[in-house]
Amino acid sequence: MAHHQHTTLSDDLDKMLASTASRRQSLRSLFAGAAAFPLATLTEAYASSGYGTSVSKLARISYATDNVFSDGVALQMASVTGNATQGYVATLTVGVSL
Repeated sequence: MAHHQHTTLSDDLDKMLASTASRRQSLRSLFAGAAAFPLATLTEAYASSGYGTSVSKLARISYATDNVFSDGVALQMASVTGNATQGYVATLTVGVSL
């Protein structure tokens, strides 16, 4: 689990899943952004086995210093349920005008 996850919404699933760069480049992006995850969730996940290096990376960055969220994080904060043992489900509603 990362501090944030980049997200792109497309109007063409076939192109999005294309194996060639030229087909992906012709993709019409309806939305590009990033979803942030609550610090409590990240802390819990990184306490799990296998995330030792992630703990130190998380300690060195904050939403205020992450350039992805230079315009604020409130509208990009995902709602997360679950736990480190059974997995997480993140939900973020975004608006797209067509």
